[in-house]
Amino acid sequence: MSAATLERPKKAVAAKGRTAEVNDFCRGRDLAIEMLKAGEAQDGRGWTEPLRWVRDGEAQNRFALPFLQRLRAEPELMDGFAAVLSGRLGTGDTVRADSFAIDWAEYQAGPVGADGTLNEPCDTAQMPQAKPAAAQPALSSAPRADKFDADGASLRLAHACSVSSMLSLIFGNGTSVAPSEIRDLDGLMGAVQHLRNILATLHAEVMAVAGDLPSDFRTNVFEASSLATLVDEMEWLGQYTFAMGNEALSDYFSTICAACEKASEAINAPEGAPA
Repeated sequence: MSAATLERPKKAVAAKGRTAEVNDFCRGRDLAIEMLKAGEAQDGRGWTEPLRWVRDGEAQNRFALPFLQRLRAEPELMDGFAAVLSGRLGTGDTVRADSFAIDWAEYQAGPVGADGTLNEPCDTAQMPQAKPAAAQPALSSAPRADKFDADGASLRLAHACSVSSMLSLIFGNGTSVAPSEIRDLDGLMGAVQHLRNILATLHAEVMAVAGDLPSDFRTNVFEASSLATLVDEMEWLGQYTFAMGNEALSDYFSTICAACEKASEAINAPEGAPA
């Protein structure tokens, strides 16, 4: 076999790797642009302000949280996300989010004008259009609202309860998997991260609601989200070795499931029913 023949697969692998790298960059770029658009949509109403008096005592709308949760769950998007955020922070708030929807090459080092990049100033309409990245699941930016989607919240709580219940069953030796083999199960890390993302996103939306919500609902959503975040943070620091012990983890996930059930009962209780 000739050297030329040996070289072809290497080039093909390199090209495939570069394509994946560019796609991940573009997905991260688009995620950051969506976050900036969500910020622009706040329209200076004050609900994102850090000072309580500016918000009239209302909870801060942390609309960025769902986007950062997604970024943490998909670290391969970090480079594109950082590129847009660096551009925005370095150029000021007067630059619109759509201005960063430019092609991958513009963000990279290289000769000016090469790879389809601009070689002189131009109108926004003349700027090269960004190549579309792979479609991303829609994110909720937790807008402030006086009406809350109780049915949607119930569905997500039921989903979170199912995930936490299954994790509790696994770590509680309620399956055919041997205790010593649980940590090697595929998807275990993703399930923990997914659980955290469901509850953190819901909690961010609950925090943004201006109208009254049942106190038991708020309390139990907060508890479930905090516990899920705590477990994920501890496992992330420990590189997801699940060293806490099966029994402790089973109890944790069981508690999360119970909090989800209580929150669902509270949000679905008939108006005027005792808490």
